[in-house]
Amino acid sequence: MLVRFADAVRNAMANRGLSMRATAKEAHFDVAYLSRVLNGRQDPSATLALALDSVLGTDGALASLLEQESEERASDAAEHIRTSLAPLLHHDREFGADHVVDAAVQVWKSAVRDMPMDDRSYVAATAEAAEVAGWLLHEACRPDAARAALLEALMLAQTARDQGMEHFCLDLLAMAAVTAERPGEAMALADRLLTVPRVPHRVALMARVRQARALAITGDLTRASAVMERANGALQDSGSDRDPMWTWWIDEAEIAVHQGMLLVDAGDAPAALPHLQSGLDRSLHSSPRNSRRKSYASVLAEAAALAGAWRDTESIIVDHLGPLPYVTTTRTQLRIRRMLRVIDRDGPSWLKDTAHSLLPQ
Repeated sequence: MLVRFADAVRNAMANRGLSMRATAKEAHFDVAYLSRVLNGRQDPSATLALALDSVLGTDGALASLLEQESEERASDAAEHIRTSLAPLLHHDREFGADHVVDAAVQVWKSAVRDMPMDDRSYVAATAEAAEVAGWLLHEACRPDAARAALLEALMLAQTARDQGMEHFCLDLLAMAAVTAERPGEAMALADRLLTVPRVPHRVALMARVRQARALAITGDLTRASAVMERANGALQDSGSDRDPMWTWWIDEAEIAVHQGMLLVDAGDAPAALPHLQSGLDRSLHSSPRNSRRKSYASVLAEAAALAGAWRDTESIIVDHLGPLPYVTTTRTQLRIRRMLRVIDRDGPSWLKDTAHSLLPQ
């Protein structure tokens, strides 16, 4: 309810000695509509505010108050959306996506339902809600729903003219395309980012990572390695104040893991192991996030199993995967199940016993 607006209208009506019915008649609005506005059951339009200013002689004060109060309410609503997302993101960092993904979708859908398209701050917050839902849906291995959420987030970010969020959505869409093994789509999205005038440093870096992963899927390991090396070299340059906030997680650990995953994509698991181990080791020093640790460890464990490095596989299970049974993200669990299938098919019996006793089935 726009309380100050309603109170100001009532005071102006009293000063003029006009009833609600008489005011509505002179303003050429239905009295039932005016009643709903003054009792908080419907928002007033700008046209109503201008008409009331004319009838009540308030010289534009009501229209100005409506604009001010609407902006304040929208700002509060946008902050409420972000406040609702914060504990979901914290849970994802510590325990994984699976238990909070539906709540994130609910926040996003609720924000869309109530969204005034002419309020950029609210639209930007709704874009953020859609992006968070898309990320968590991706981690929960619900690819169609994730893609739909990220596409809506992209559209809303463009509407709000929030370029940082627009770049983030394009990056996540490219990531999802790599995961789904759609290299052409991933390359097109990465190219779109790289052709942005004065693209921020770390946005371009991640676009090249997506390019490299897509090239590896096509079998072009030479070009993939060259592009990844360029991205890795760019990481050594300092970031700039033009880099959006979402790029905080792009660090040496993340790039090392992508270098390893590139080699796994290309079918060379043994060559991937040093990069993946480096990424996991770096993450233990740079980030306390349990979900990140388990994700990196699951990638390394699967690669070690594919490479037939059984002792390494055992160490990763014992040191990193077994101690974190409460971290539940479907994508990580799928990697673990794939690793278990490799162990069951090719591994020694002692490793089968260890793996199945420590890891959730």
